[in-house]
Amino acid sequence: MLGRYRRILTAVTIAAGLAACSPSGPVAGNEEKTGEWVKSELLKAETQGAMGDVFSALRTAEPEIYAKLVDAATRAAADGRPPYEAGVEVRPLYLARFTELGKTAADGDINELLAFSGDQMAGLMAIDPQLCVIVANGGADPRMQQLPAEMMNREMTIMARVIRAGEQNGAAASLDEINSWIGKFANEYPAAVEGLAIMGKPGPTDAEATAICNGNIAMTQALGKEEPATRAKLFRGLLQQS
Repeated sequence: MLGRYRRILTAVTIAAGLAACSPSGPVAGNEEKTGEWVKSELLKAETQGAMGDVFSALRTAEPEIYAKLVDAATRAAADGRPPYEAGVEVRPLYLARFTELGKTAADGDINELLAFSGDQMAGLMAIDPQLCVIVANGGADPRMQQLPAEMMNREMTIMARVIRAGEQNGAAASLDEINSWIGKFANEYPAAVEGLAIMGKPGPTDAEATAICNGNIAMTQALGKEEPATRAKLFRGLLQQS
């Protein structure tokens, strides 16, 4: 009835920390020396807050993705391009893995993720409903950096913890359980259902974008009314159906 439930998290711009490093670090045209610099700076970043925790989690738990991050950042820096472009290139890989791990993540992580999602969507709405739709559909936009630093750090902390934990044993709601809950949600939030129904529409108007985002926010609020174990099971089920 509601179609696929879209994941509503943004993602950290994974190599943004390199942008603040000394411009003399990379060696133009020399990927070997630039690669050494990139690896060194990423290791230093691991001690510098939530973003560094994501670097650490990828390096220890997802070495293949981490290697591709290093490679992308090295090529960008050696070519004289901003290192953060590596985040755009690698983003689909770590997002896909994070989403997959969310399907079995522990109740505490899922419930924190759900609470964050609602807060983030509200923050994006305050910037621009169209931005909210872009993120809801899995896209990225530089305006995401306008979100408060605390919110960005909160996201990265959850992401690092889930990545580091790897596959867990969290149970997902069955399709029958999901459909039953969706029916209850539709009765309580009919306007939200209308917004979610047009989520995949290309080029929504501002009014439609507002309806889409309000629909996503309403869904997180409705899930939040359930008991913690139930809401986590339902959210995992929704992720597995998306």
